[in-house]
Amino acid sequence: MRIATKTWVAISLSSLIVLSATPAFANDGGAILPPPTPGGQILNNSPEAIVVSSPGGPTYEIHHQGHDRHGRWDCHYYLVGGVPGSDAPTPLFSQGPINPMPKDPVFLNCVDENGSQAYQQIFVFDPANPLAGLDVPARAADEARKLLVIAPPAIRLSPPVGSSQLVGVPTWLWIDDPWTPIQASATLDGVTATVTAVPQSITWDLGDGTSITCEGPGTPYDTTRSPADQRSDCTFTFQRRGPRTLTATVTYVTGWTATTGDAEPLDAITRAAAVPVAVVEAQALIR
Repeated sequence: MRIATKTWVAISLSSLIVLSATPAFANDGGAILPPPTPGGQILNNSPEAIVVSSPGGPTYEIHHQGHDRHGRWDCHYYLVGGVPGSDAPTPLFSQGPINPMPKDPVFLNCVDENGSQAYQQIFVFDPANPLAGLDVPARAADEARKLLVIAPPAIRLSPPVGSSQLVGVPTWLWIDDPWTPIQASATLDGVTATVTAVPQSITWDLGDGTSITCEGPGTPYDTTRSPADQRSDCTFTFQRRGPRTLTATVTYVTGWTATTGDAEPLDAITRAAAVPVAVVEAQALIR
């Protein structure tokens, strides 16, 4: 059910091209009306968002870390109609915001957190793309980020997982996963955005209050080679016996690029896995 008033506001098309701080909302008598009242809410305490809300209808949100916009934009839909009895190109807009229906001609109006005009667009409403051309590269990046699949690390040790680790003897630490960038792409309104996650480091929590960070995946231990011929830059030597839970957390540096030339960094992504280990002391054999 549509929620809208029957009052219409005439706005010249030229006022939609120049995004002014005080848009010209005029009624039939020529009086200036205030811009639409900001509305909507930010979820998850996100400091940067575009929030498009409709009375009684759905709320669409965009959240991303951007360099060109800070704070939030509040946006509403207004129904677009023709001028009764006239062929003039000046459209009419419903004075109150609406909950648009599919194929409705709508006017999307956005103001920033200071109440200044931020964005305007007239388009035919499509539930599959409810924001039309608004922030398309970042929205495509949001969709690509949802498609990015990063599995938890596969932990490997020497002595192997399931075997006892020895006090005073270095335990080799590594993960059995490709140390290569992971990507996902999505296309919206002809714009393709690609999100890339690059593995940067692994933090190993040894379960005894200590942790180490290795810059790479670690070196696999080769049981077919002599220990004297092998080296690893990611080992840990336990000093006390007892049960432990060993956790590996991989940190990925992420960002996105779009076919429009837009690009932004994103928050780092982490993936973690844990295995139980038993640390024992070697017993001397006395005959």
